[in-house]
Amino acid sequence: LRGCAHMQPAFAKWNDSYLSEVAGDWHRVVTHDMKTMNFAQYLANYRRSASWKLRGWWHPPANLRRDVHFPPMVRCDALMRAIENLVVWLSAGGGSSKLHYDGGDFLIHQLEGRKRVTLVDPVDSPMLYADHVELYGETPVTPEAVDLSRFPSVAQLSLFSADISAGDVLYIP
Repeated sequence: LRGCAHMQPAFAKWNDSYLSEVAGDWHRVVTHDMKTMNFAQYLANYRRSASWKLRGWWHPPANLRRDVHFPPMVRCDALMRAIENLVVWLSAGGGSSKLHYDGGDFLIHQLEGRKRVTLVDPVDSPMLYADHVELYGETPVTPEAVDLSRFPSVAQLSLFSADISAGDVLYIP
């Protein structure tokens, strides 16, 4: 949904200084190397390296949750009641996440920068060797350098990619 994120307060308001001001004392930030710090400390450091990613901010403070609105075309009562989490991912860019399985529908609101999302049909998930992985459904397959001798089924996958830019919203069923 090109440009849909422009309609929410987070798009205009969320920058490092605003986030630090309204949620800087939030203490549940865990960094890439498992250090715990408050959000202001994280914001002061994360742009220095692509390895600094805020990985899954499951329950951001209420004053930030109010800044995230859903596009009108998906704002039906049934969907709004089904929302379980608001997850915030924050990085300096240039990184990637592990291949993984997300067990639910998602709306990705891209507020800054660009992102390429590569999807695999859930029916094909056994070909990613993730069926027996308990932690977040992450697969042992490295997307940048797939070892086809260890993971031959990956060669049979059909991949679907979407490129999103600042202001876009991507719905993943």
